[in-house]
Amino acid sequence: MPYNAATVARVASHIDQVQDTLGRQMLLENPSSYLAFAESDMDET
Repeated sequence: MPYNAATVARVASHIDQVQDTLGRQMLLENPSSYLAFAESDMDET
């Protein structure tokens, strides 16, 4: 998935949904990517 604001917003929204459903916090490891996407406007860090 590309590193950009839209991806961050979508992932954060899904994390919120999961946490609300489970009733507890979860930890998500930073996903690594071995490909560069043309749509990315952020670096991995």
